[in-house]
Amino acid sequence: MPVLPRRLSSLTVLHRASLFTFVVGTTLDLFYHAAPPAWLPTIEQYLGPDGSRAHLITFVGMVLILASVLNAAFAARGPTHERKGGGIPRICG
Repeated sequence: MPVLPRRLSSLTVLHRASLFTFVVGTTLDLFYHAAPPAWLPTIEQYLGPDGSRAHLITFVGMVLILASVLNAAFAARGPTHERKGGGIPRICG
């Protein structure tokens, strides 16, 4: 069981924040879609019509995940003055 905390602690703050945001958004979205129809008027007061706020939180989490991956790729290349060729770094391959 200690493998999971070690892996999570090795992630950057941006990685952890993006994963947390994504998990919260998808949990809220799942809760909205799995809720009984009688609960929908109450849930929509918090999550907006059709769970739009849950979808927005999930989208923000996805954007943050992408940003954290790109940030890690650029950080792995080193300072700007050491780069040769410039451009976007190759993430795969």
